[in-house]
Amino acid sequence: MPINKVSSNRQGSKQSLDDFFASRKDNQQRNSGNKQSNSQGSKSNNGYKSQNNNNSGRNNNGNTRDENSGNGLYPIPQHLVELLKKSTANFSLSFVRLMEWRINDDATEKIKDPKDLKDQNKSILSAKKFCDDANKKLPNIQNELNLIHNRQKEIISELGTLPIEIKAKLISPFISGLGAGHPNETGMILDRNTGCPFIPASSIKGVLRLAYAINLAKDNQDIIEDKELDKYFGSTDANNSKHGQLVILDAYPTSAPKIKLDIMNPHYSDYYGKKENHKLPIETENPVPIKFISVKEGTEFIFRAFFLPFHSETFTENDKSAIKAAFKKAFNIVGFGGKTVIGYGRFETIK
Repeated sequence: MPINKVSSNRQGSKQSLDDFFASRKDNQQRNSGNKQSNSQGSKSNNGYKSQNNNNSGRNNNGNTRDENSGNGLYPIPQHLVELLKKSTANFSLSFVRLMEWRINDDATEKIKDPKDLKDQNKSILSAKKFCDDANKKLPNIQNELNLIHNRQKEIISELGTLPIEIKAKLISPFISGLGAGHPNETGMILDRNTGCPFIPASSIKGVLRLAYAINLAKDNQDIIEDKELDKYFGSTDANNSKHGQLVILDAYPTSAPKIKLDIMNPHYSDYYGKKENHKLPIETENPVPIKFISVKEGTEFIFRAFFLPFHSETFTENDKSAIKAAFKKAFNIVGFGGKTVIGYGRFETIK
C-alpha cells in the first residue's frame, strides 16, 4: 500500500541519517589529531553535505568543509543542495529544506536555543540567508506571475459579474504564516509553484467580511444580522448553510517582491512560558531577538473579486461599491496577514 511505502521511506531516511552521524563521530575520534586539509570540496560517501569550521576542503569521512558556513549540516542529499541553491530554484522549496543543522559530539540538532548567544547569532545568520536567497530567486518568476494574472483575468471574464480589480501598494511590511511549520518556527505562506509570497483568497475573505461589518456598524446599527453578511460571504450555520455570492481570488504581487529581514524581541519569555520562578514579568529577563523575513513595503498587489449570483439574486453597482468600500477599510484599518495590531499589512490604493 502507498502508506506503507511512504512509512518505509521515512524510516530508511532516518536510518541513513543515524548511520551518517554515527560514522562521522567514529571517524572524528579516530582522526582527532589529523589536521590535514585539502582545498577542494567534495561530496560525502552517503550523499549528505556538511560544513566544518576548518578551511574549505575534504575531511577524512568525505564531507565538504566550509569555514564560512560554520559547523553545520544540510540533512538532504548534496545534489539537492546544489539544485536548491541555484537562482532558478523554487524559493518555497529552499526555504524549508536549506535549514542548517548543528553537529555536536553527542547529537545532531537544529540551532534552536534562543538564549544561547551563539545560537542567537546562528539564527540571525539563518534568517539573513533566507532573505538573501529569496531576493536572488524571486526576480526570476516574472513570467510565471504574468501567467497567473492573465489566468485570473480569464476566470473573471468567463464567470464574473461586476468584476472588481484593485491595485494596492504596501505601506508597511507584510507577513503571513509566521506560525506555519518551519524548522526556524518562523514560516511564511508561499505559492507552491512560484515560491512567491501571496495572500490566500480565504484570508482576504475573512478580513473583508470584518471590514464590511465595520462599515455596517457605522450606520448606528446595534445588531448586525448575519443575513446582511451571508449574501456576500456565505454562512456555515448547520441549519442554514450556503456559499457566498462574492468570489475572491488570491492576491499576487504585480512583480517580484522584495524580501526584508525583520525582528520581534520578546522581553518576558520566561513569564509567558509560565516558568515556576517567573510568576510576574520582571526586567531582569534578557530579551530574546527573533529574526524573520517579511515582504518589504512598496510591493504592489492586485486584489480581484467578482459576483457569482444565484438564479434568484441580482447585483447592482451599489453592491460593487459596498465591496470596494470594504476593501478600503481593510487596507487602511484592519490589515492583512499577521501582526496587524502593530501596523503590519497595511495598503494604500493605487489609482
